[in-house]
Amino acid sequence: MVEVSKSPRDKFKQICSSIDKLDKETWETVQDELINQKGLSQKMCDEIHKFIVLKGSPLEIMKIIEEKKLFEGSKIGTEALEEMRLLFGYL
Repeated sequence: MVEVSKSPRDKFKQICSSIDKLDKETWETVQDELINQKGLSQKMCDEIHKFIVLKGSPLEIMKIIEEKKLFEGSKIGTEALEEMRLLFGYL
């Protein structure tokens, strides 16, 4: 998600810390923090939001990510999907 949004990798923990607040805060509040305190752009936040709104079981989420091609162009994302397919195949 961080790579796909083209957010700086060195801000991974900071981004996750903000996103973790979504159980108590609205997306608008978290987005404001990401932009004004963490230095992300609006475009980066929009890309992250595509993942935040996904709901369902892990298998359902994987299928949505594949259908919407949310990891398109991301080597790490593509590898993660392959590993998830393998895992679900074993399960």
